[in-house]
Amino acid sequence: MDSWNRCKAVLLLLACVLLTACGGSGGTEGRANADSDDGTIAGLLAAPITEAQAVRFLWKSSFGPTTESIARLRQLGYARFVDEQLAMPAGVYSDYMLGYIAPTNVAAVEPREAYCAQFPTETMTACTYWAYWTNSGPSTNFFKSALTDSDQLRLRVAWALSQILVVSNSLLPKEAYGMRLYQQMLRDQAFGNYKTLLERVSKSPLMGAYLNLDSSHKDAPNQNYARELLQLFSVGAFARNPDGTFKLGANGNRVENYTQEQVRDFSRALTGWRANQRWVRDMEPFGDAHDSGSKVLLNGASIPAGTSASQAMSLVLTNVTQHPSTAPNISRQLIQFLVTSHPSPAYVARVSRVFSSTGGDLRLVTRAILLDTEALNPPEQNGKLIEPVLFLTGLLRSVGFVSDGYALDQAASAMGQRPFAAPSVFNYYSPEFELPLSSRKLKAPQFALLGFQSTSAKSQWLNTLIYSDAIPAHSLMPKALATGTRLLWPDAWLDLAGSNPMGLVAMLDTRLTGGTLSANVKQYIATRVQTISGSSSSQKIERLRLAVFLIFSSPQFLVR
Repeated sequence: MDSWNRCKAVLLLLACVLLTACGGSGGTEGRANADSDDGTIAGLLAAPITEAQAVRFLWKSSFGPTTESIARLRQLGYARFVDEQLAMPAGVYSDYMLGYIAPTNVAAVEPREAYCAQFPTETMTACTYWAYWTNSGPSTNFFKSALTDSDQLRLRVAWALSQILVVSNSLLPKEAYGMRLYQQMLRDQAFGNYKTLLERVSKSPLMGAYLNLDSSHKDAPNQNYARELLQLFSVGAFARNPDGTFKLGANGNRVENYTQEQVRDFSRALTGWRANQRWVRDMEPFGDAHDSGSKVLLNGASIPAGTSASQAMSLVLTNVTQHPSTAPNISRQLIQFLVTSHPSPAYVARVSRVFSSTGGDLRLVTRAILLDTEALNPPEQNGKLIEPVLFLTGLLRSVGFVSDGYALDQAASAMGQRPFAAPSVFNYYSPEFELPLSSRKLKAPQFALLGFQSTSAKSQWLNTLIYSDAIPAHSLMPKALATGTRLLWPDAWLDLAGSNPMGLVAMLDTRLTGGTLSANVKQYIATRVQTISGSSSSQKIERLRLAVFLIFSSPQFLVR
């Protein structure tokens, strides 16, 4: 089937979904409430896990299900599986910079050209390109880790944190090695304490450059970082109840969390920090640049005169992390990134309570998010649109693959979500984005990326990956790492494609979507697959390719 006919098949599939109103929750195979004795958390955790349930859970807790992760989850159960992932040490991002920024090389990072010049010509060129001059380096490293590393849950949380505590190559181009160090820090701290994480973020030389905290001086305090620390990294612009809903004043309007005068005092409290070695070490206090006067913080707290830069930063971070709006604000966003775009207030309240009672222990917060009844037994219309990054990794991990990560970097860029390259500190989309024309005002942040260009790019990449033998590597990637990207079709899938088209679609529905396709969509796909006749190996793989292409193009797959 040529690309034009595949396009027509997708359009007919969309019509099938819309005309039969089958785009809600899709199929019901393996739903938790059908398999457990009750809907309580104890019942959900005690019930055996079906393959479909395992697949759906792994779309929330990893970068896509694999044969091995499905088996492991079903063997351990939800709680033990999550605990195993939480106990796993942080992996290290694949280093396409060939170790150029390893700790032993700290002194050699600058000047960059002199350092790269010590290598043979081919390696020197790759060093200069991947370590310094391209935004593809950190993104490619990320995809390689997301596809293959074992600390999947940690990496998913780190990816979520990178979209809350944003630094971006879009405004810091040609500094790939600094971005890699920042994202590795988020990965290392993903299950730590939130205040400790904010301290590492605040002292990061990359963040210092991105939001102008580096060299902010008492004579002219820069307010950029202070404002985003308050608005985006902690309390939020408006006060929230413990369940994440906005507090309203007597006039019915939202209550502001801080004033412009307080922003100025926060910026004064954070003066006096400078990066002594570009990107590599945390910023340190310098000279007498810190404003040591008294400052007013939130909720009546203050910093007395004479406080040092280090003491002032600690007091600032304690003030914002203990503020009652921070727990629901951060908890709600983490739920949105992992489980559902539109969590119920009760769900947010349960997770927020864990955040508050543990002082921001992200390990326990993550556990609370994933082992909640709304994660294990979600109500209708409680999913989210799969973001481009997860779409890319999930496809490869679900099927089987060889990849060096570069093709995914290019695809994500075309779809509007290249990792670590958000257009601004406000990320790729707002957590408050709502579905247009929705009378229920459903939050759906990932839909902000959905447009003609991103949808077209997704379809083109899907077509290229599924119907090409391989997508080549970048010409400057070190040859030992340059595998390109291709799918590895399982033999059992090919056997089904040759003998049982309906059985093939049913198996793929379970394996790829977790049983979310409705009966008529499965029938439609099976009918299209059967239009490819013959029993040769090439015809088997064509049938399999078409089935996978249509499933990954289905709204019932994309909205989970």
